[in-house]
This record gives sequence, structure tokens and C-alpha cells, in this order.
Amino acid sequence: MSPRGADPFARPCSDLVAPLLAEHDWRRRCGEWEAACLLVQLSRRWRACILEWRALASCVRLDGRAPAAALRAVRAATRLRELDVTGCSLSCHLLGCALAEAARATTHLATLRLRACRFHDGSGPRSSSLFDFDWSAHWPNLTSLDVAGHLQLTDCDVMTLTVRLPCLTALDVTGGALTSHAPLALLVEHRRSTLRALCINDLKTTDKPSVPRVPSPGLVGALSTCADLRELHARGVPGLFGTPLGRMLEGLAHLVVLDLHGTLASAEHLAPIMDLPALRRLCVADTFLETAIVAGAAAHRWPKVTEVLERGWGRLAFRRLLAGDPNVKWLGPDGELTRVVSGGLFSVGRSRGCQLQIGQNWANPYVSGTHFILFGWLVWSAAGQPDAVEPWVRDMSQNGTYVNGKLVGAPNCLRIHDQDRVEVFVEQYYAGRTDVELPTCVWQATAP
Repeated sequence: MSPRGADPFARPCSDLVAPLLAEHDWRRRCGEWEAACLLVQLSRRWRACILEWRALASCVRLDGRAPAAALRAVRAATRLRELDVTGCSLSCHLLGCALAEAARATTHLATLRLRACRFHDGSGPRSSSLFDFDWSAHWPNLTSLDVAGHLQLTDCDVMTLTVRLPCLTALDVTGGALTSHAPLALLVEHRRSTLRALCINDLKTTDKPSVPRVPSPGLVGALSTCADLRELHARGVPGLFGTPLGRMLEGLAHLVVLDLHGTLASAEHLAPIMDLPALRRLCVADTFLETAIVAGAAAHRWPKVTEVLERGWGRLAFRRLLAGDPNVKWLGPDGELTRVVSGGLFSVGRSRGCQLQIGQNWANPYVSGTHFILFGWLVWSAAGQPDAVEPWVRDMSQNGTYVNGKLVGAPNCLRIHDQDRVEVFVEQYYAGRTDVELPTCVWQATAP
């Protein structure tokens, strides 16, 4: 038997999984935890080693297509510290029962990720809640919880988290839909001494749908009391904060990351943001605050980043191989094939309102009016002031935007790097077509 703490099936796993995948004709890669669960059943030779390895495992990650047996086996990991079931597609009852069993087996879990879990209970979207089970009561030491994309999150669920998770330091409720923001404000108020990171991107409320859905003053007031808050992400909540933003920032002296993408932050909030002593990352895309920074309102305090925004923080370079063939329709931009991305938010699509127009000369409406946008984070590489713009792409299309062949998916965002391919067409959809040329777009970073 292998020494304790080692990976006992590192060698046999690769040898046994290959024929296993061929036997079941699987079309995807098998994660190591899932492979261990399968090998326990199929290999008596390695059973003892694998069971020992599972008992010592401190981190378990399952992909969205892992079987229920792999999830139920989590209860064997008595030293579990991190559990990631991002994107799992199971019934809410099955996932809740599996979490409850794991919670009774170990009380040391510190990180739980339930991001984008898709439930397929046949009795309706609100037949049961993941928080109806008692798993959270057995994990009092849980410090980080990610329920982004959990559309079934209710006010009662948030209240449950408030009572049962006294050590919570990081919470992500991106894309949630609450009746009101009062329960979230109560949670923040109760955890104001421990909360370090809060993500409420695209958070919505269902009360009073005829009026703008904005957070209550209670949420803003609760955030202002979180003196040790390090990260605050509030992308895509149009009415967030408004005038009270300045007063709230005065109490967040330790804030390192601030995301106000798509909020109503205005030029009057520039001064309190510049006064944040620990700030190292800032996103103000699609706000009046971004317009003010591009216009030079912060040049006296942030001269380097103002210069970068003015001269351009990257380029989109298109390649055209069949330019001389009149029988081939070019679906890329007209004119110059290299476009400098400067200023703030940069939009690409078939609409005339986009900074870069593509696909407008083709009858197939595959390209959306605004297909994707490029925006930047202001980044501090050293103490003092921001000196770089970090490029990101946000998918705005139902048909999809692809980075290096991987779907981003609306309304998700993805960090892009030098020489990454950003595409709006999927080549296999147009295989064999000789009358059109699909544009290949490459992101080129600007030298500092």
C-alpha cells in the first residue's frame, strides 16, 4: 500500500481509465475523483489504495456530467476541505441528500461551490430547495460559499445562511433572484466583522416589477459597516448604490477589488474611489464614471492609466486570405483589418451603433446587434496608481462568442490575453462553404 498522503493510484489510474472510457464509449475526460469511484467497483487489486486515497482527499471537484454515485461517495472523504460541484445536473433532492450525508461525515469543509447547478426535478422549479436539507447546519466552519446562477435562491435560504454559517467570509450569489434585498442586507450586517468578499453580480429582485429593481438602503448601509471587506463585485445591477456610494466607500478602507460594471456610478464618485488606499483592481465599464476617466477627469491622480486609455489598450486584428476573389463574400469589417481599442467599453456587432461593425452585409442574422463587448479593468501593478488596463470580453449574443474555440456564453465575461482568438462564427457550421470567408480575429496586447 502506498504511503499515507501520497496519490496511490497515480499510475494505475491512467492505465485502467483508458480501457474503461473505451468500454463505455464516453466522449469526455474523466476527473480523478470520478475515476476513483469507478475503479473501486472495477478493480479489486487497487480497491484498498483507492479507498485510502478517498478518505485522505481534502479537495473534490466534479464536473457537470459526473454520475450521482461519484457525488454520494463524497461522504467517504472525512478530511474534506473543499467541494466543487460546479455545473452539476442532478435533481435538487439528490444533491441535497448527498450534501447532507457528506456534512454528517465531515465537519471540516471550508469551501463549497454550487455554481450554475442545473436541477431537473419533475414537479416544478420550486418543488424543493437545496437549503431545505440540513447540510449547512453541519458545516459551521464553512468560510466560502458560491451559489452563483442558483435561480432558486429564496429569501428564506439567505436567512438560513445567516443563522447557520457564522464563519462565512466569502459569498457569491451572482444571478440570484430574491424577493427583496432585505435578507441579504441582514446577512451582511450579521457578518460585517468576518465578511471579506461579496459578489452580487446581476442580482435581481422580484418585488414591485413595475418599478426599477434597486437594492434597499439597508443593503448599502450594511455594506458600509464591513470595515474588513476586501472584494465587492456588483456588475449588472443598474440602480446599485447611486448617491450613497460615496458614503459607503468611506467605511471600506481595506477594499482591494471593486467592480461597478453597469451600475449608476457617476463622476461625483470618482473622488472617494481615488481615496481608497488599498484599491488594486477597479472596473467601471459602462458607467458615467468610466466616461469621466476617459475624458481625463482622473489624469491628475492616475496619469499612466489615462495615457493608456487614450493611446489604446489593445488591437483587434482580422485576417483575410481570399481578398482577391470577387465570388467570396467577406463577413468581417470593411476597411482596415486592424482596429485599435481605446477609451472605455468597445462594442462589436452588426449594429451601426457598434464601434466595430461586422456581419452587416450578410442576410444570415448569426451576428447579433451587439455580439460582444470589450472592456478593461484598471490594474495596479504596484502601490500608488493604476498603470495598466486588463482586457476582458463579455458575450452579449444568443449565438455565442468564442475565445480560442471555447464558448463564453451570455452574459458571462472572460479574461483575454495576447494572441487569443475571439470569434463569433463557429467554423463547423459553415464547413464546405466556398462563397463566404469567416473572419479570424486575434487580440493583440499593446506594449506598455
